[in-house]
Amino acid sequence: TGVGSITVRTYDLPEGVKADNARLILSGLFPSDTTEVKQMDSGVSVVSRSTPRVVVMAAPVGNRLIVRASISDHAMVTQALAAMK
Repeated sequence: TGVGSITVRTYDLPEGVKADNARLILSGLFPSDTTEVKQMDSGVSVVSRSTPRVVVMAAPVGNRLIVRASISDHAMVTQALAAMK
């Protein structure tokens, strides 16, 4: 999982990459479902959550993305966008 402070950044997309397509790809690369298992005195507790670790939105103007993520996840977003060139 991503670690560190959560920040919001904008990314200009490479030539030929559409914001909606990039958003779908990034959303698929960062799954939001997590399962936590805890040992308790009375047995085992299993909790499932669906909290997005990376939030990706297409900017309303220009071919850009607005991304909310941890610092380490932003590094992976940068790598993924570079791979789309």
